[in-house]
Amino acid sequence: MTPLPTIHIWSDIACPFCLIGKKRLFDVLPENAHIEWHSFILQPLQVTDPSISLATFLARSKGWSAEQTAQIQAQVTDMAAQDGIVMRMELAVPANTTQAHRLLQVHKNHPSIHRLVELLFKAYFEEGRNIDDTDVLHDIHLAAGGSPAMWEQRLHPDTDKNLQHDLQLATQMGIRGVPFFYFEDRFTISGAREPEVFRQAIAQLIGDQDSK
Repeated sequence: MTPLPTIHIWSDIACPFCLIGKKRLFDVLPENAHIEWHSFILQPLQVTDPSISLATFLARSKGWSAEQTAQIQAQVTDMAAQDGIVMRMELAVPANTTQAHRLLQVHKNHPSIHRLVELLFKAYFEEGRNIDDTDVLHDIHLAAGGSPAMWEQRLHPDTDKNLQHDLQLATQMGIRGVPFFYFEDRFTISGAREPEVFRQAIAQLIGDQDSK
């Protein structure tokens, strides 16, 4: 089966719509699809604070009232549940995601990358784990199938260079929010769109491939 053009995904672990968009895309992906993950950090200057709730962090950073925050979190949780995703936002630790993205860069070209992404989302949105904690990241790294050598690579200068390349590429492409899906040399989709949007995009890729 001929591989389809690469689908590039810019995403952040602390972004609930990234998790929803990922689920909706992956539900319609054929076996010959190739995904490449790219880093996007929504809050690069955020200070990790396990002593406060995500609701408190959002209210402070967005200027929302407690009632607004609760309503928005409930809406997103319900939206996720419709796609079979469990989100327990009351457990989420407000964390800077830079360290997690360095680990993603290490796994980027390994088969373990998809499992790592899955486990990081689960740690943040379902398990209430601090994804800026080295021990937590190490556990997730091993659970995803990462090796000791790969773990050490997260501190290598090239890893940070690769991370910055992803961030700069997003800027060059005009990406201001995530999730963002770039269907190589074809078209883009921004946001956690309805499943049918992704289904039609995949059908178009397959149709283009078959016409060659």
